[in-house]
Amino acid sequence: MEVLSKILAKHIEDSPNFMFHWKCEKIKLSHLCFVDDLIMICHGSLSSALVLKAALDEFSLLSGLYANHDKSNIFTSNVSSAISRQLINLFAYQ
Repeated sequence: MEVLSKILAKHIEDSPNFMFHWKCEKIKLSHLCFVDDLIMICHGSLSSALVLKAALDEFSLLSGLYANHDKSNIFTSNVSSAISRQLINLFAYQ
């Protein structure tokens, strides 16, 4: 997961479009790893989610590890239903 952390940090640093969740910006929190679980956190915008998706895709290509779409979810709060649908379609999760 150290490799994933470095990839995420690079993508976030290189992207002017990424915005942290407002409660996570001060400490620059973008993800949490627990054993074999991953929580990715960002502002509720498609541009921010695209940055996380690109980092996750790069990690998958390098490691051969992929998210299990049947066990993955997207949680949104305080975003329109249109944005929620875009995020669900982007990640192809439930």
